[in-house]
Amino acid sequence: LVAGSSLGARAVLHERSEELLRIQTTLTTEQVALRLEEFVEARLSHVHALQDHWSEGAITNEVDFQRHVIGLRRNVTGLVAVNWVDNEGVIRWVVPPGPNAAARGRSVSQHPIAGPILAEAKRTGQLRLSPPLTLFQGGRGFTAYAPLLRPDGQPGGSVNAVFRTQPLLELCLRQERAQGFEFSIRDGEGLVYESLSEQ
Repeated sequence: LVAGSSLGARAVLHERSEELLRIQTTLTTEQVALRLEEFVEARLSHVHALQDHWSEGAITNEVDFQRHVIGLRRNVTGLVAVNWVDNEGVIRWVVPPGPNAAARGRSVSQHPIAGPILAEAKRTGQLRLSPPLTLFQGGRGFTAYAPLLRPDGQPGGSVNAVFRTQPLLELCLRQERAQGFEFSIRDGEGLVYESLSEQ
């Protein structure tokens, strides 16, 4: 009888701890989703600033573009590259040039995933994000396209910001990872990120 009571008590405690763990996991997931959205939005605000500089006439050539982007990249972690895409959808300027040499001259318009996103950005005049894809620079990530207008109101191509998924998410999730949480992030059916146990 005593053994039976003890086992029963353990089963109830185990059930309660599982419920608490479920609640904690749900709350943490919701908090992380909000923080991840804010994390990406904070980085995209710098892309919007580049749009403003372009429309004000502060960026008129590749040297101006490089100067503005180098300053931006100093303040934005997780940003692999910032490129200028011409009106035909071809990447013409890349910053930094070394690691992004593979992207120069590539046609975004012809890319099966990024092409429609660029077209949508140009059509709406609004910044658009791609789903996860294989980057021209190598590795997995996502890209942002922000259409540009010259001071005279004519189209001036687009700013293309490139983010690598793994380091960006590791940075965003480091607090929860330190608490022992593991994450699996999916986009539809595809796996975007999975943290591995450090135990």
